[in-house]
Amino acid sequence: MTSEKIIDILKNGKIHLSCELFPPKQGAELQNSLEIVNKIAASKPSYMSVTYGAGGSTVGYSAALAKKVEDNGMPALAHLTCVKADEAKLAEVLGQLQGFGVKNILALRGDIPADMHGEEIGSFAHASELMRFVKQQGDFCVGGAAYPEGHPESGSLEQDIENTKYKVDAGVDFLVTQMFFDNTILYNYMFRLLRAGINVRLGQNPTLNRKTSGILPSGKFPLVF
Repeated sequence: MTSEKIIDILKNGKIHLSCELFPPKQGAELQNSLEIVNKIAASKPSYMSVTYGAGGSTVGYSAALAKKVEDNGMPALAHLTCVKADEAKLAEVLGQLQGFGVKNILALRGDIPADMHGEEIGSFAHASELMRFVKQQGDFCVGGAAYPEGHPESGSLEQDIENTKYKVDAGVDFLVTQMFFDNTILYNYMFRLLRAGINVRLGQNPTLNRKTSGILPSGKFPLVF
């Protein structure tokens, strides 16, 4: 079965649910993770997202999980980060994923370790630069991260929108937002995007607890969460 691009899936007007898989940190756990893919695939999510370890530390396991998702006849959204990675390594990973039938990439900068110096960041400093590179490597559908409450490093909501425009200019096909608990935050964000001339598909990254919440401004959690 030929895998679909996520942007085409999102255009059919239906509500779509996906799930996110975290690759194992040790090879001994890989077989169990592959079996979990089979079980989740049986519930027929629209696609399955596979994360990428910090600095590419789990790249082999991530690729194996993405392949297993595709083998189940389901689109895999493979995460790819550029922190501490050079062009040659990223091109190699993309070539492997393409060989596995993966058409969808979530291009992210990745978290910068506190002890890392600027010269160690890698070939690309920003997700938008990675997105442009991914587009050059093949016929990929590229997703990116969006921040309705602003990325902590952006300095202001206006600058955050400008940074999102860089991603659109680089060819991003859809955006996935960080979690939020107030719908007015999303509506305001969508207005700011449209005002800036940004009109791309938006999805939401859910969370189950504070530990897995990702980047979320302090104090924005419900009291009972």
